[in-house]
Amino acid sequence: MLLDRVPLLCPVCRQGGLRPAPDGRSLVCPEAGCCHPIVDGVPIVVEDWLGYARSERWMILRRRDLPDWMESMLDAPLGDGQAESIRASHLESYRRSHYQAPPAELATLAGALPAFVERVLAEHAPRDSRLALDAGCATGGHTQMLARYTECAVGIDFHFERVRLAVELAPADARTVFLVANAETPPFEPGCFDVVLALNLIDSIARPRVALAGLNQCLRSGGLLVLTTPFHWSSVCTEPAEWLSETELGSALEAGYDLLCEQPRLPWVLPLGSRHADIFFVRAWALRKRLECGSII
Repeated sequence: MLLDRVPLLCPVCRQGGLRPAPDGRSLVCPEAGCCHPIVDGVPIVVEDWLGYARSERWMILRRRDLPDWMESMLDAPLGDGQAESIRASHLESYRRSHYQAPPAELATLAGALPAFVERVLAEHAPRDSRLALDAGCATGGHTQMLARYTECAVGIDFHFERVRLAVELAPADARTVFLVANAETPPFEPGCFDVVLALNLIDSIARPRVALAGLNQCLRSGGLLVLTTPFHWSSVCTEPAEWLSETELGSALEAGYDLLCEQPRLPWVLPLGSRHADIFFVRAWALRKRLECGSII
């Protein structure tokens, strides 16, 4: 199994490794004695299981093994249909952006970000790359791209339904592994990844500085970091005190990385329907981690 190649670290004790349970339905940590469930083929490797399950309250009610009549019956106690509709719309947006050809009039704009990532990986990914991470993978399109340049690509996201769709859309022969995990405290051994992608992630999480430190820790010295962000901050996701300016982020990266290339305004198209798309302009970096690099922020 590809999962066996991933050096998982228990997010609870941060010491013990995780092993599949005999029945294959969970990952267990012998050190902490905790269990991380596998739901619909998706390992959920989070520190606070109860808190996560409450935040994704309808996750279990949407399991794929439920018949349609039961799924409809369970809709009633969920309530808040507008919020569910918004989540479904967001999921479809990521699926479209990763796997569906854009309208002709948006093709050039929509292709800019994938082309940048592909070019950077082709030119700068370590030739002996064994393990790579796509942090904030959404529905996994860039994880599949990453897998072409490494023996195994791991995609993590905190949204269950996005990860489950990534698993379902991955080809049978794909060298990919997908997990629900927190990019702020990635559950991996230090220095285990040769490449880390963090595409449009840091302005959509609560603690971007913590996330940058965690991703830096699990990237090996000499490894490749590809980072993009539109700096589209919102207090819904991130408290204003945690927001990072372009200057602060650039200075932090320069402290521990050598710049390979960058794009100050790279279009990122997020389709929201057949006649509606959001267009952001992200700043993109490709960087090589210095051998002496410690904490970057």
